[in-house]
Amino acid sequence: MGLCDRSPFAGRNRLSYPTAITQNVEYLLDSVQASTMLSNSEFIIMLNQAFSDRAKLSKLLNISDEQMSYVTNADAGCGLIKYGSALVPFINRFPKDNELYRLMTTRPGEGVFGNAQR
Repeated sequence: MGLCDRSPFAGRNRLSYPTAITQNVEYLLDSVQASTMLSNSEFIIMLNQAFSDRAKLSKLLNISDEQMSYVTNADAGCGLIKYGSALVPFINRFPKDNELYRLMTTRPGEGVFGNAQR
């Protein structure tokens, strides 16, 4: 058993919480092990998702089409949170005209790390 195979079990014995982030779940959903980990996750934040990813996530997590509409063509900062068995849509728009936005943005060309003008 490799390190990646063992780490979730070893971490559980030490009260750790595995955390992952990805911009595209397509590759995760193609892996049986990753899909199992995702389906067993207690907390998931979903932002805008591609059509094929929405279909797979909907089936894997038992989310209705109506609920998946919150991650269909979603604006930045909008999406769906899965917490246990609860699904909560959210809107978290952040004002762009302040220093905190310039520090946190991941948009190419924006912010202090994207050579944007202050």
